[in-house]
Amino acid sequence: MLLSSAIQQYVNYLELKESSKMTIKSYRTLLNEFMRYVEAYHNGPVSIDEIKCSDIEMFLAFRRSVGDVPTSRNRHFYILSGFFGFLLNRDLVEKNIMKMLTPIKINQKERKYLEFHQIEQLLDAIESPILKVAVTTLAYTGLRVSELCNLKDSDVDLDMRVIRVISGKGNKDRLVPISEKLHPILLDYTIRLKPRKQTDYFFATHKNPVITDDYINRVIKAAATKIGLDFKPTAHTLRHSFASALVKKNAPLPSVQRILGHADLRITSRYIHQNFSQIKDAVDLI
Repeated sequence: MLLSSAIQQYVNYLELKESSKMTIKSYRTLLNEFMRYVEAYHNGPVSIDEIKCSDIEMFLAFRRSVGDVPTSRNRHFYILSGFFGFLLNRDLVEKNIMKMLTPIKINQKERKYLEFHQIEQLLDAIESPILKVAVTTLAYTGLRVSELCNLKDSDVDLDMRVIRVISGKGNKDRLVPISEKLHPILLDYTIRLKPRKQTDYFFATHKNPVITDDYINRVIKAAATKIGLDFKPTAHTLRHSFASALVKKNAPLPSVQRILGHADLRITSRYIHQNFSQIKDAVDLI
C-alpha cells in the first residue's frame, strides 16, 4: 500500500473515532509533511513496507535543522508512533518500526510566564483594535489559540457571560466564564469593532473572515519586541500566565483544570510557580 493511501486510512480512522478537528488537522499535516520528505528522498511514491528506521531518523533530524524544538519533535515522534501502530493493528505492516526508535529526550524547564502588568503593556503595544481584543480574550480566559480562532458567534454568550468551547482538545466541550473585566471589552467589540461580513466566526478582521493561529502569534511577538521583553512569548504563554495567575490567587486546582480543559490534574499542577523566598519560608516552617 502506498504511504499516501495509508495516511488517508489513518485520517478516516481518526474521524471515525471522533478525534477532535484540531487533532485530525495536526496529524494529517505532520504525516503529509513526512510523506513529502520521504518521497523526495526516494524520488517518487513510497510503499509503507519500504519505510525504514533511517527514514524516520532523517525526517526528525530535518525537523531539528529547520528549528523544531525537542518538544515539537517528540510530538512528531508520537504521531508517527500512533500511525505505524495503526498500520500494525490493521495487518498492513509486519512490525511497528517506531518500536525500534527512542523518543527525543526533553529537559524539563520552568515555563516562562508573564505577570499581568506585563500583559497590560503587551496589549497596549498592539495597534489593531480587533487583534487587541482577541489577544485580551486569550489573556483573560486561558483559551488555546486554536480554540479562540475557531469560536463562532453562537459560542460567545455575552448575556450569560460564558464562552462555549466546542470540540476542544480531546474532542471535549467546556464552558469558560467571561470575567467582569473582559465582558465590556467583548461587548464593545461586537457593537463597534466586529466586521459586518458574511462569517459566523466571532473574531474576524476587515480583510479576513477568520483569524489564524500564526497571525495571532506574530502579533504577540511583535508587541513583545516593541516593549522590550527579554523573551518571545506566544499565545500559549498567555494561557500559561492566566493559569499561573489563578493559582497565585489560590483558585482551587480542580477549578483551574476545568477552565483550561485539562484531562489530568497533573498537567494543571505545572502552573504552580514558587520563587526562592517562598521555598525558603516553607523550609523554615519545619
